[in-house]
Amino acid sequence: MSTEKPNTPSSSPFHRGEHILQSRMGVRENMERFGRKVIRDYMPEQHRTFYQQLAYILVGHVDDKGWPWASILCNPPGFMSSSDERSLNIEAKPALGDPLEKTFHQTERKNQRLGLLGIELETRRRNRLSGTLKQASGDSVNIAVDQAFGNCPQYIQSRGFEFVERDQAPSTHTLNTLDADAIALIKNSDTFFVSSYVGSPTRQNHQDPEEIVHGVDISHRGGQPGFVQVNSDKKLTIPDYTGNFHFNTLGNFLENPKAGLLFIDFDQGHLLMLTGRVEIIWDSEDTQHFEGAERFWTFELEQALWSKHSLPLKWTPAIPSPNSSLTGNWTEAENRRHLEGQRKAWQGYEVVKIQDESDSIRSFYFKPSDGAKHPFLAGQFLTIRATIDGKTQIRTYTVSSAPYEDHYRISVKRDGVFSQYLHQNLSTGDHIEAQAPAGDFVFNAEENRPALMIAAGVGITPMVSMLRHALAEAVRLRHLRPICLMVVARNQQEQAFYQELEQIAQNANGLIEVYWCLTQADPDSTLAQHYHLEGRLQDEHFVKVLPTTPSDVLLCGPAGFMQDSYNTLRRLGVPDKDIHAESFGPASMQRDTDTIDHSANIAESAVITVLDQDQQVLTEQSWQKEDGNLLNFFQNHGMEPAYGCRNGQCGSCTAKLVKGKVDYEGHDTIAHETDRVLLCCAKPAKTPDDETPSLTVELINNL
Repeated sequence: MSTEKPNTPSSSPFHRGEHILQSRMGVRENMERFGRKVIRDYMPEQHRTFYQQLAYILVGHVDDKGWPWASILCNPPGFMSSSDERSLNIEAKPALGDPLEKTFHQTERKNQRLGLLGIELETRRRNRLSGTLKQASGDSVNIAVDQAFGNCPQYIQSRGFEFVERDQAPSTHTLNTLDADAIALIKNSDTFFVSSYVGSPTRQNHQDPEEIVHGVDISHRGGQPGFVQVNSDKKLTIPDYTGNFHFNTLGNFLENPKAGLLFIDFDQGHLLMLTGRVEIIWDSEDTQHFEGAERFWTFELEQALWSKHSLPLKWTPAIPSPNSSLTGNWTEAENRRHLEGQRKAWQGYEVVKIQDESDSIRSFYFKPSDGAKHPFLAGQFLTIRATIDGKTQIRTYTVSSAPYEDHYRISVKRDGVFSQYLHQNLSTGDHIEAQAPAGDFVFNAEENRPALMIAAGVGITPMVSMLRHALAEAVRLRHLRPICLMVVARNQQEQAFYQELEQIAQNANGLIEVYWCLTQADPDSTLAQHYHLEGRLQDEHFVKVLPTTPSDVLLCGPAGFMQDSYNTLRRLGVPDKDIHAESFGPASMQRDTDTIDHSANIAESAVITVLDQDQQVLTEQSWQKEDGNLLNFFQNHGMEPAYGCRNGQCGSCTAKLVKGKVDYEGHDTIAHETDRVLLCCAKPAKTPDDETPSLTVELINNL
């Protein structure tokens, strides 16, 4: 952070490195306006009171060789005091061996910069301060305030504490590489502190740290145990999560790639202090697998210091931050990386809970038998197979739980052979087989513009997942896009997820609204209490809930309902590109966009060779144009490939395209790899040099 006075028109509270990162993330102007209001060159009264009640404070500082360190000072509350809003007095002695002791008392170095973090782990409150060391005498130091501001409680694990007398005398020793104790502490930590600094913009090349150090910062980092990866005895990798967009730490790294780290053994009172070089990793494939990570940074050790049994504080076990529960660790990331290559494999799941949602919809909760759950996006579906009456069948069901939960929940309407089987035969403790979730009907919680969701019947299931996800992401992102959900049901007995949706809306503080429409309301149902609209949806109903600004509209439900809703939305001027739909059954929603006639691309006849997964030929058949799509063709020839929706949306019928070309005749299908084919809507395509082209397909899910 800058140490210039932040509230004058000609100055900014942020320095160049912070500006660069804020611009990179598209928040530069907003943060400048925000920073000028909340980053002050004095301590507000509440900050002065807060520091006086603390029993410990974190300190960032720089040694005489230019290496940053992170330290902790502690004493009974009252050891910090403030005679005025621009100064802070501290009465405490650094831990044994801590370089801070030398920093405090190097009289030849004047106006040394310090970063302070006042943090109260039990309440998850914290305030930051950047200052200048003005006086040090004995165990007393006086710091002049350069900048002061508050921080939100993201990723702070709650811990109570007590002062204790240690049985063993403090000891200290230095390391050039991490020893076994250090590695164990880091791997099990859910919290550490990081110090960084920038140099004077006019004296960057000066070798005297007194002249170079322009501003020091110390910050908290938290996550699940195991969120810091130990790559070697000298290197760590740390995920960076969505934060306050100040980018104090990373901005400093950009200008000066050095850091001091402090890991605390909260039970034994050990302190592990590290200093070294850092590198920001902007683009890493690990962000796909590490939950919550926006980017990473690495730390290369220069020197380590153990100060054991030196902290007279003992903390209670941590209560995880709600934000930390939405992030991952390196073990989970590695499991997810491994699972990514097995998305088409069948995996065993145990039924852990069954719950009725309405008279016709029942929810089934699954957990993987081997403990590893594929990640998914809110709105995606699960492909399930089961043996019914001696015949293996496959169906797809939307996941109605949220991605952050440790289980899958599907909510099934009692309608059809497969769903009847689930309702009547599946019990808690039973096992099923499923493939990883898939599908393109998903919800982006990070988007700012409003969303309108319209669902009927069992079409409510993806919307429930999306709303649960949006509410959870609001904790991490500190932002919830406005959402309106309109649900159509026959009567009160068919209002699936009614209480759950009411609770979601209540927790959203008005940013999520739910409107129920009953087509055949019961006499004892009360308007405005149990539902909001009666009868079929009319144009005026859509007009009432349509956002006045550009928005996303998500549709899901029976085919007729989908088509009617789509037509109404288009008639009311909603652009086709803003309407996203998920349908069930064989019918696909017809859109009123310009379409290309693909029929000329379809072959009149073809020779089709079918392989099994061992590359053995199952059959070789002649296909004619009147045979229709490949799924129909295979079924008519006695084969039973997996399938679900029959309209190119679920991906259950995916097969491997070994040779030849296919065309989808303009069907709006889900995205798929170039060496894959969706059997339910693909037909052999013409080739310029062969009137009867050859097509070879491997049935990945051949039964």
